[in-house]
Amino acid sequence: MKESDLFLPIKKYLVESLSCTEVYGEVIDIDILALRGEDDISVELKTSLNWKVIEQAIDRSRGCQYVYVGVPETKHLSWLAKETLERYGIGLLVVNERNRVRELIKPSKQVNKARRYRFRDYIKEHHSKTIGGVKTGEGPTAYSETMVKVREFMKGKGWMTAQDIAKSVKTHYSGDPVPQIRDTLRAYWNKEWCESKKEGNRVYFRHKK
Repeated sequence: MKESDLFLPIKKYLVESLSCTEVYGEVIDIDILALRGEDDISVELKTSLNWKVIEQAIDRSRGCQYVYVGVPETKHLSWLAKETLERYGIGLLVVNERNRVRELIKPSKQVNKARRYRFRDYIKEHHSKTIGGVKTGEGPTAYSETMVKVREFMKGKGWMTAQDIAKSVKTHYSGDPVPQIRDTLRAYWNKEWCESKKEGNRVYFRHKK
């Protein structure tokens, strides 16, 4: 069972059993970030309960009210690892071969720790479509979501400038999006579907027919 295989069963559990209203994947580097009222709930996914994931979970407690580790169910779980989770108030979710989730350890609310981060402030549009636990580059990104919207906007239309696109398409770019849209559309990896021309000092773009 891969880390990404744990995502959907645990997402369902968070919504149906823990009453979370929104669940996101790979926010910053958090595998799962769920919202329940004012509470942020994070889940770190791993194929086994090891010290690396425990360390990650403890780190998440700086910005989340509730923190879990999610792993595949197994007959043998280290008693020391489980004791460490309990000591730090970290919960434990296990997923069996039928994708059923059990809560082996209930987390404590992280109320006495300094809130250095507010992770929900980093949620972007593409995170609602991202599967937690995937390798970098395998899931949708802010860039890919922007390009999908740009391509859809340009389809069936004539020549247009980057300014025209920026006025109609909400992008992930910070600051002035016009030069970034212009540079991206002129990049070689978009030549397959996008063509450009220059008239005077202005550059125009069109979706290839």
